[in-house]
Amino acid sequence: IVDFNAKQRENADSKLEPIRKERARLVGEKLDLEASVGKFKRDIESDKAAASKLERRMEELRVRWHEVNIEEFKHDEEDTCPTCGQTLPAEQVQAAREKALARFNQAKAAELEEISMLGQQAKAEADGYKTGAQEKSAMLENAQAELAKRVSAIEALDDQLNVVNNVELPVNPEYEALLQQKADLESKLANAEGEKAENLSSLKAEFADMRLSLRASESELAKFGQHEAGAKRI
Repeated sequence: IVDFNAKQRENADSKLEPIRKERARLVGEKLDLEASVGKFKRDIESDKAAASKLERRMEELRVRWHEVNIEEFKHDEEDTCPTCGQTLPAEQVQAAREKALARFNQAKAAELEEISMLGQQAKAEADGYKTGAQEKSAMLENAQAELAKRVSAIEALDDQLNVVNNVELPVNPEYEALLQQKADLESKLANAEGEKAENLSSLKAEFADMRLSLRASESELAKFGQHEAGAKRI
């Protein structure tokens, strides 16, 4: 009986093995995809945060550019000589004013140019982060789609495993009858061995007959198991 059931289990295991291997492969891919999905999500959030920070910096630079651009030249004209106190010639006063105005305009233009350059750099970096986030979003969608496929495939294999595991061994009437006969004989022998009978010789004879019948039953069961195993190999 044990040999017969072992053959049945071996046959079931041979069907389960390739399913288990395929499931293990898919589970490995599922874990890799889950890790990729998590990384894509973190990277996308990081890119978006960096882009937002740069956009705030760009706004600050725009405000500063307008503040600098509307600044007007202010010059306190000195029309007297600080040493002798005499009135300076108008041409000299005008020259000093024009020189101060040139310095102001030069400094203002340089600052506006620097602000514009910083703004352009911030915009280029922000655009790069935005593009990166968009590309990673597309990769995230693809990874999520592949992950869903693996999950579905694993569930399908689990269903197959459950079907094979839940298949009952085929019932053969002859085999079942032999099993019952063996069980009945074992029960009778157990009862006879524990029973106190007056006619000991009669009991011994019946006991011997039961032993013979039990051995015959076990022999038939063994033949049946060999037959079943041979039929499966064919």
